[in-house]
Amino acid sequence: MGIVRWTPPQQVSEQEERFLERMGQTGKLFAFLRRHRHELLDEGFQKELTEPAFGQATLREFRQRLIRTQMDKRLLERTVKVAAQQRAFDWRKVKPALAAE
Repeated sequence: MGIVRWTPPQQVSEQEERFLERMGQTGKLFAFLRRHRHELLDEGFQKELTEPAFGQATLREFRQRLIRTQMDKRLLERTVKVAAQQRAFDWRKVKPALAAE
């Protein structure tokens, strides 16, 4: 039995849409992440995150693994790339976080 991949719905529900609209300027990044999570965490990227596969780790362990394998930076890079393509928010403000380390 293989690893079950996360396949969230792409369509934003009416309730989610109302919530995203209320987020305003300060929530633009989170709204963007919700609207484009299927692009950011597609099948190929999920395979990268789980090779080699790991068990039922906690969020903390998962985060440490992301950092250790530099997948956190890959996720940020993908976020900037999709944001630039979609022109959803000023992605240039996110880019300095990539160069900070």
